[in-house]
Amino acid sequence: MLLLLEIGAVVMILLYMYFAARQKPVAWLFGIVASVLSIFLFYYQNYWGSLFLNVVYCIQGVFGYLNWKFVLEGKKVRQTLSLPLQLWAVIILTFFAYQAYQIIGRNAHLELNVFDCILAVLSIYATWLEVKKEMACWNIWILANLSYAVLYFVNASSSSMYLYAALMLFLAIFSMMAKRQWQASLSETKS
Repeated sequence: MLLLLEIGAVVMILLYMYFAARQKPVAWLFGIVASVLSIFLFYYQNYWGSLFLNVVYCIQGVFGYLNWKFVLEGKKVRQTLSLPLQLWAVIILTFFAYQAYQIIGRNAHLELNVFDCILAVLSIYATWLEVKKEMACWNIWILANLSYAVLYFVNASSSSMYLYAALMLFLAIFSMMAKRQWQASLSETKS
């Protein structure tokens, strides 16, 4: 059962990434399905930060689809955040995610992983930037996907999370390729 959930989520994520790199609104629909499947997978793996993240992804997926389909359709990528601003955002979000982890850890009866919680916050931020077609989203995605690959591989309690760790590595590489595609479309706009 877990392996089927994982395979389904991986296939949907790959379709999402393919269409997102091409700035197609349908990407978000594949992302929503991937998130629903991932919610169940992470529930059984006790990755509460990743589970929460995928609930948020479902909501962001709806906004992403509507925004790309009806507001940003035909509009080009934006590049408004400098690298120093991106780094400050990561630092600030990491600090607040850690504080939330501390509060939740003291008051809830859940086994939380601090890195899972921090990466969940960074991923929500990356998705928010992606909904706005902000180029900086890919830098955050590369960082988050590489970090998730390490987290899932190191903490894999069953063989099923190894596939997800490999997926995260692949998504980091795919994010680099998507970033190049978005940069190319940005260059075309400036020409």
